[in-house]
Amino acid sequence: MISRILLAIDRSKQTLRARQVAVKLGSSLPAEVEVLHIHETPLTASVYDAETLRRENVETSMEASTLVRRAVAALRDRAIRASGTVRPSRGSTVREIVAAAREGRADLLVMGALGVSRWRELLVGGVAHAAVQLAPCPVLIVPQGGKAGDLRRLVVGVDGSTGAARAVELT
Repeated sequence: MISRILLAIDRSKQTLRARQVAVKLGSSLPAEVEVLHIHETPLTASVYDAETLRRENVETSMEASTLVRRAVAALRDRAIRASGTVRPSRGSTVREIVAAAREGRADLLVMGALGVSRWRELLVGGVAHAAVQLAPCPVLIVPQGGKAGDLRRLVVGVDGSTGAARAVELT
């Protein structure tokens, strides 16, 4: 049974698609949705003024809070119980997301995928790819090219493992 969904968001276009999926899931299950954003501002940003940060496309704390607040409002507008958190990055974004899923006892992690090339993913890593490997719960990745919010068909990979058996139970 899915009653707690963790929606990990960032400033990408994929966040909107992932949020639409969370709305559909949150209203149809019904489930509570916790919105999470990992604020990745470099330490050196504290010495610059807001205009310089904006020009360099560095996210401010206020922008991070606004991002989460808007996502929570969109969920609540659909009568979904929702709350939100901004966590500072302490190194690895994916480790922060996984920790939040574990601490909040999430039944499902929903996040967008940027669809970077496999080569780039090997060089710098992909948050979505790593989350699938490390999360303590099932992970629903909303692909870049998929239809936003379309949940009529899901692909569940099975390999005989206990994780695969649990995924089949959830579908």
